[in-house]
Amino acid sequence: QADAGGRVLLIEDRFSQQEALTTALEQLGIEVLQAADGAKGLVMAVEERPDLILLGMQLPDMDGTTILRSIKQKDETATIPVIIASDEGYQLSERARALALGAADFVTGPFDLDVLLEEVRMFMYEDED
Repeated sequence: QADAGGRVLLIEDRFSQQEALTTALEQLGIEVLQAADGAKGLVMAVEERPDLILLGMQLPDMDGTTILRSIKQKDETATIPVIIASDEGYQLSERARALALGAADFVTGPFDLDVLLEEVRMFMYEDED
């Protein structure tokens, strides 16, 4: 029923990152919804029910793991796959914690856009047969 492209919610406050990811996703025919802080991202996740959420780790109002925990605790959003995309030097323990909290993946950078897009495709369409 949904169009083939699907919808991704990008919760990221750095403009350069937002722009690069949005352009790449739109080229795949994916609709991109943007939130520049965690509070807006959480509201949009519930209201818009995207097929996947791409989440930055450092937002102005809260960190990525706090947002992830909130997404996974709400019934409306618990089943949405969340990929954390971080280009800061994150510790393995933080990656492990994010995965334990239910992240589909934790991609650290500087990341390869093609690899990230492949992940998005994989997690968005894994339920479709």
